[in-house]
Amino acid sequence: MEEVQVIIVGAGPAGLATSACLNHLKISNVVLEREDCYASLWKKRSYDRLKLHLAKEFCELPYMTFPSNAPTYIPKDMFVQYLETNVSQLGINPKCNQNVKSALYEVDINKWRVTAENTLLGAQEEYLGKFLVVASGENSIGYVPEVHGLDEFKGEAIHSSNYENGKKYGGKNVLVVGSGNSGMEIAYDLSNSGANTSIVIRSPVHVLNKEIVHFGMVSLKFLPLNIVDKAVVLLGKLKYGDLTKYGIRKPKEGPFFLKAAKGRAPTIDVGSINKIKTGEIKVLPSITSIDGDLIRFQNGNVDSYNAIIFATGYKSSVLNWLQDDNHYFNENGMPQKSFPNHWKSEKKGLYSAGFSRRGLFGIAYDARSIAEDIKMEEVQVVIVGAGPAGLATSACLNHLKIPNVVLEREDCYASLWKKKSYDRLKLHLAKEFCELPYMPFPSNAPTYIPKDMFVQYLDNYVSQFKINPKCNRSVKSAFFDANVEKWRVTVENILSGEQEIYLGKFLVVASGENSVGYIPHVQGLDGFKGEAVHSSKYENGRKYSGKNVLVVGSGNSGMEIAYDLSNSGANTSIVVRSPVHVLNKEIVHFGMVLLKFIPLKMVDKVVVRLGKLKYGNLSKFGIRRPKEGPFYLKATKGRSATIDVGCIKKIKTAEIKVLPSITSIDGNLIKFANGNYNWYDAIIFATGYSSSVLNWFKDDNDYFDDNGMPRKSFPNHWKSEKGLYSAGFSRRGLFGIADDAQCIANDISSCLN
Repeated sequence: MEEVQVIIVGAGPAGLATSACLNHLKISNVVLEREDCYASLWKKRSYDRLKLHLAKEFCELPYMTFPSNAPTYIPKDMFVQYLETNVSQLGINPKCNQNVKSALYEVDINKWRVTAENTLLGAQEEYLGKFLVVASGENSIGYVPEVHGLDEFKGEAIHSSNYENGKKYGGKNVLVVGSGNSGMEIAYDLSNSGANTSIVIRSPVHVLNKEIVHFGMVSLKFLPLNIVDKAVVLLGKLKYGDLTKYGIRKPKEGPFFLKAAKGRAPTIDVGSINKIKTGEIKVLPSITSIDGDLIRFQNGNVDSYNAIIFATGYKSSVLNWLQDDNHYFNENGMPQKSFPNHWKSEKKGLYSAGFSRRGLFGIAYDARSIAEDIKMEEVQVVIVGAGPAGLATSACLNHLKIPNVVLEREDCYASLWKKKSYDRLKLHLAKEFCELPYMPFPSNAPTYIPKDMFVQYLDNYVSQFKINPKCNRSVKSAFFDANVEKWRVTVENILSGEQEIYLGKFLVVASGENSVGYIPHVQGLDGFKGEAVHSSKYENGRKYSGKNVLVVGSGNSGMEIAYDLSNSGANTSIVVRSPVHVLNKEIVHFGMVLLKFIPLKMVDKVVVRLGKLKYGNLSKFGIRRPKEGPFYLKATKGRSATIDVGCIKKIKTAEIKVLPSITSIDGNLIKFANGNYNWYDAIIFATGYSSSVLNWFKDDNDYFDDNGMPRKSFPNHWKSEKGLYSAGFSRRGLFGIADDAQCIANDISSCLN
């Protein structure tokens, strides 16, 4: 028994194209073909003078174009060569002489079991796959209608699939039944070969030439179908006139409508209409009966014939071997659903290729759709972002045994901590307020965890909770697909350049508040002759020793970077634009503990008083204190207090100079709001981050505001509708992340249960 991801039944163009698309995505597959070669309908069961009826650009299979010098309408032999090249170049390896006897979905193992007879060896072979693609097609078995007396016909009666050319019919009376493309073209070929040719035209049919059809196909890219239909019908009338007097009636519906709605293609004339008009080909109505070699028609005429060629189409063979009662196929072996939803069943892992009634053009669409859908990973929860918020959410879901996938655009998880934070960084809150769910810091760890120790903690966390982030995945779009009631997330695999699709009942946006470094607009910044970087690019102050460096931003990063620069010998200035609370770690820790027992307002009064006692009046050094308390500002606006690591002492001793806002930059000269000018070698913008969620979140549900932040405030910020959540947007740092992750996982668990 051979086990693969995908089993494809049928090695015609549909099966070959599907295999090529799967190979392109590196998805293992096997193609089973009952005949002794692939594309047997083209190689062995099509007439010699056949050409593709549509222009070559509408007949190309995925990943392989026709040569630029190929004719517009590709001859049969050239198309067969094209298929052979396709098979060779795209790594397709059909297994021929495999006559499929049954295909059944086994619920116990959630896989398709396909049993086939090897017609060369007479042995039974079995294949097991997660997915089954029925590519045996619409044109699997030649269809010959029931005709009274046909079994006793004394001449030759064959299906058009067995017709090669008209050479052997010269001088004979031959009747072609069917006015589609094959029928008309075979009648034309017979007449050219000297046969006395008649054709039965039973149903109304649109007759057009290739140029008119091509014009229509191109026009459909720009115009509505009903307008295109009116145009091509008018062109058909101008070209052929009124054909009813020759026995050819026109349908009421337009040709492209009929193709789209019922799969009935217009007949593309290759010269037979001219022969019909000149009487070289005789048009007859339906056959009523056959007696020996005499054939009686609906108009009462009786004629003698040596041969009948039934160009009456094909039918699907799928119901002969698909043993699964899921109502995907109708009683004729065709998908119940119409284009463009025909290619996928509700049954898990069942698809069809080549059943769109759109020929090779439809086959290419089917193959790509199927491969992309199979490539698409379906889980309960899709998490975007592998920072602490995404990791914590995944851990909580894993703890509850809820399948999830974590997508990360960078080449590692926690990239902000691993690659975009300065060397001397420590967590600004005590360790008990920075633990992620289910994993405390070691008891011997320092109260304030250094960056490297926190990165190690995250590495251990990922390992312990079996989190497996998919890195180098740049999310391009995410929206709620109402058709399947799931979130569809499309990403670019940055390493391979391929597109991947993930489908989940729930979507967790964990890309966070700190996704993209924010640098404010400053007049003249583009012309600054020194180095201007965001704080996420700052590592340490060594290279700035002896240089004039300006830090913009008085938050924790700004104050700490200024302190580090000064210690490294840089001539350091810092822009303090807004009022800010300055506290030390001990005061903040004390406040955090107090919040467990007394109201926020009282805690704010206490910590502000302690801050004044510790630092005195800082306004004379250019640092103003806000009117609202520090914990109130954090809760309502997400603005943290600045935790002093030694910077204030350097400000008081003038080792670090405090400046107001920048008004403009001219070369290396920077002008400030107080009118002063100073020369600087470098500017470091510690001006925070912005959310990137609006770049890819394409669902119009008003959950996020114009800044990419949840409209709802804490504690209701983490949940929206339709299975949408956000983690790490509470403006409460790691403490808030832990709370978000547990709330989200518990809510999803409740929904599932």
